[in-house]
Amino acid sequence: MNVNGLMLELRILTGLPVVPDLYKGNSDKWITFTYQDERPGFFGDNDVLADVAYISLNLFTPANYNYMSLKEDIKTYLEYIGVLTNSESYVYTENQIPIRQTIFEVQIPKEREEQSWHISG
Repeated sequence: MNVNGLMLELRILTGLPVVPDLYKGNSDKWITFTYQDERPGFFGDNDVLADVAYISLNLFTPANYNYMSLKEDIKTYLEYIGVLTNSESYVYTENQIPIRQTIFEVQIPKEREEQSWHISG
């Protein structure tokens, strides 16, 4: 399952750079997302009905920036597109510039399309 499109839409909502894995730009605020895992998640009648992708979505802001409104916008967007947020945590680092990292651990379910298999012998 490719979830990049859903995550990249956050550019429009936030006006921030959004990239997979690692941001190398020079904005003081940005979002990254990391695809962690994908596995079957919903079952019925001995079939897999949907897969679930597990994503870490990270909002980076200056430590003194009031990020609450931005955080709420991201959560609202995630709920709107049907993403389940498992947890939300924060990390504060002091490098050359103090940074706050807001981490959303999310699950993105996607229904499987019905498959018809024909094995010829």
